[in-house]
Amino acid sequence: MVARRLLSGRTNVTFGPVTYSSWRGHISADVTPKPLFGDVDTLRTTYKKLSSVEFVDHFGNAHEVVVDRGVDEKSASPMWTASDNTVEVNVVLIKI
Repeated sequence: MVARRLLSGRTNVTFGPVTYSSWRGHISADVTPKPLFGDVDTLRTTYKKLSSVEFVDHFGNAHEVVVDRGVDEKSASPMWTASDNTVEVNVVLIKI
């Protein structure tokens, strides 16, 4: 399988007779980071990268994935930059 980033920012996945794995879900990130976790700006930087990242599923299996650019951010507070705010980002992870 080949995963490519297009100029539009979308991910293009080309594959043969093998099916590909993907995961849909959301990631929560605080505006003010907690120890061992990044903040919402770190999350935004991560999903805007053109490179792959490692994803560990709930079984402890590690997968090399790309984050589809079609993310959807939602704020828990009307004030996005409030220090106690949490931002949820809906993502699609595509295994490469």
